Amino acid sequence: MGACKWEEFNNILKLDIDLNKVFFMHCVSSYPLIDENVNFPKLLEIKKKHSQTGYSGHLQGVDDAIAAISFGAMIVEKHFTIDNDLPGRDNKFALLPKDMKIISDYRDNFLKMNIDKGLDVQECEMDIYNNYRGRWSKN
Repeated sequence: MGACKWEEFNNILKLDIDLNKVFFMHCVSSYPLIDENVNFPKLLEIKKKHSQTGYSGHLQGVDDAIAAISFGAMIVEKHFTIDNDLPGRDNKFALLPKDMKIISDYRDNFLKMNIDKGLDVQECEMDIYNNYRGRWSKN
């Protein structure tokens, strides 16, 4: 959705296409992008209209990708290189393999942290619950 007007997005949603096969990628088409222009509130508005969202990021580093995952982006696209000194405008801000690993590890941990364990005390808390909770506050 880089350089896409909101009206254009709404018109796409009205098309006779199977939107279950579509992911809308929030993107600000500026290379490289500065923090103040990432505009994650727009990603959240896209998500209100279509749950299958992603993020195409042009900010240097991994912060925008990690934030996008936290905001519910199901797909993240970043420019990738093996050497930031290679020719081409994208290589200067593209991620290196170590950066991609940081994003991948975060995604994996974020998914684990969002496993629904219900609202009650978890099994892993039972020792504390049974043996220590309120231990020092009892009369």
